[in-house]
Amino acid sequence: MTTTDIAQALPICPVCQKSERVVHAGYRVHKDGWEQQRYQCQTCRHKFSTHQPTSISLREKHYLNSQQNATTDSELLAASNKQDAQAEHATQNLGAGTHKALTEQQTSEHQTQNGYLTSYAWTLQKHGLKEQTIKRRINYLKQLVKYGADLMNPESVLTVLYTERQRWREPTYYTIICSYSAYARKHHLPFTAPKRRYQPKQKYLPTEEELNQLIAASGNTLAAYLQVLKDTGCRAGEANKIRWTELDKHQLTAAINYAEKNSLNRTVRITEQTIYMLNKLVKREDGYIFSPYNVKQNNFRAVRRRLAEKTGNSNFMKISLHSFRHWRGTREYELTGSIRQVQKLLGHRNLNATAVYEHSTFTVEEYIVRRPQTKEDEDSLIAAGYQFIRYDTERGEPVYRKRK
Repeated sequence: MTTTDIAQALPICPVCQKSERVVHAGYRVHKDGWEQQRYQCQTCRHKFSTHQPTSISLREKHYLNSQQNATTDSELLAASNKQDAQAEHATQNLGAGTHKALTEQQTSEHQTQNGYLTSYAWTLQKHGLKEQTIKRRINYLKQLVKYGADLMNPESVLTVLYTERQRWREPTYYTIICSYSAYARKHHLPFTAPKRRYQPKQKYLPTEEELNQLIAASGNTLAAYLQVLKDTGCRAGEANKIRWTELDKHQLTAAINYAEKNSLNRTVRITEQTIYMLNKLVKREDGYIFSPYNVKQNNFRAVRRRLAEKTGNSNFMKISLHSFRHWRGTREYELTGSIRQVQKLLGHRNLNATAVYEHSTFTVEEYIVRRPQTKEDEDSLIAAGYQFIRYDTERGEPVYRKRK
């Protein structure tokens, strides 16, 4: 196509219906990627376009305007191919850590995957899942998308889980499978999870002395918060939602009315020391005793790290806020010997969930043994927490005991 042919192909001005003085007036690049030629009539000064994407690229037009001698289609095609080859060669020489730009098809697929995740997050929110849970699930699904999985194609997901297996630790790999299994159930996809032999690691069970040291090393607010966790065995999120009106300072009880993870609401005993520590706090205007969870979590980690460095006891770094719940459940089982009592304390609906909190302390416990002589002595021992062990037939006395 020659320059004369291009001049003859100029459109007619839609205002004055003339084409003798129509000239090119720049280009417009649409968001869809195609280019549009703009024109201007020198007679009436009207600017217009043909509303059709041009078949010749912007680079080729600039080359045509600057190189008037390149007039044949073959020369124009050769120049275009040369520049494409140079661009491809430059791309291949990029560093290993530089990511290649996504093609239009890959970009479209990526946007579609994000649309699936947004819709799924909204579905989970409507079903009442917590924001933190939703965010964690979406992040795990994004990892699958990052490595090339199509969330609506279970076979593609299985391929990524197999090829990228070494990228994740065992707990993360297990959680990703669980997250996608829930996603597949929501969308009725035929997904069969790969076989896995994952068993959670045993939780570190702190001693009461270590918990008391953490409480003593904390500020007033955090210390009272940890003391509530130690007494009640509730979850950190449940303790955040306790109001002042839910405390009974005379009966020494606290009501857990916002149980998490489908647990039961319950009323648990607290100590006088806990009431004393709570009374020193400044009351909040919203009626809650404590501030949001993340603030206390950060403060607790700082105290834990500082205490571990000061005492040289690295076990403090193994203690989390949830460790108080494990300790309280284990302690309750040691005192009562009833797994049902532990279930009632922790608010579980299923005994299988309670069994997780039944730890073995492997410590040699010392007991106080009493032999009541009268019924009044026996009643006082029972009220003090002593348990009946056996009846001494030789001496004709019942035997009670309690841990020191």
